[in-house]
Amino acid sequence: MMEKQDRAQLETYKSVQIWLKELRGRYKDPNEINLRLELLEKFCEFVTKNPDELVNEVYNFNTHKPKLKKRDFYNERINKFIEGLEGISSIRDTYGNMLEGFFIFNGIKMFRNRKVWSHPGGVTLK
Repeated sequence: MMEKQDRAQLETYKSVQIWLKELRGRYKDPNEINLRLELLEKFCEFVTKNPDELVNEVYNFNTHKPKLKKRDFYNERINKFIEGLEGISSIRDTYGNMLEGFFIFNGIKMFRNRKVWSHPGGVTLK
């Protein structure tokens, strides 16, 4: 179970270390990395799991495949979590993408449903 903790403790989880290695290779600005860590920390509090528990719940290490029902469950939890965040919907969706990145870099492809945007002229984008 994940409760409020300091950033140093969050970074001790194996799944976070894997993710940080990728993030540090992509982003030179520490604020970009800190934002993602803060989002993960808040998401873990939201679902009352620590990062390694999330990965272990969703990924079957014996078959090297995701547990589809658990993956779908956490896709939905990401959507619920970002709905409760402040900001416009496009920013919240970006936050959801950042959380998906945590799962993706830990070997779990996420397929989160995104809202469909309709243009007043009739064009629909997804």
